[in-house]
Amino acid sequence: MKNAKIMNFREVEGKTPAGGGGTWYRLIESADTEAGLIFGFGRIKPGDGRGWHSHPEGEDEIFYVIEGKGLAEWKFDGRSYKQEISSGTAFYTPGIMENNITNVGDKDLLCAYCIYKPIK
Repeated sequence: MKNAKIMNFREVEGKTPAGGGGTWYRLIESADTEAGLIFGFGRIKPGDGRGWHSHPEGEDEIFYVIEGKGLAEWKFDGRSYKQEISSGTAFYTPGIMENNITNVGDKDLLCAYCIYKPIK
């Protein structure tokens, strides 16, 4: 059994992924959990986006809007989809699905994310 872990995003260095936007603070790593969970906090400036990306198969992600307005985009069965999302909204994508989040508001888009990374 692993021990509990408490982290504040102010204690973690924010990073911007290659080819993407926003500042992301990873608070819980898959190595910290017995289930391979990753959890963090992100901030996307107005007009900026996370950037199109996907995760390996089986590595699902949930993106939750705390504050602001975003445009969620994803590709499924050869078609592109998009929907505006705002505070209180969760956006789920399975691992191999290409997706993107863009801040379409005039204030920072604040969000939490959780990724399930299967332990092998």
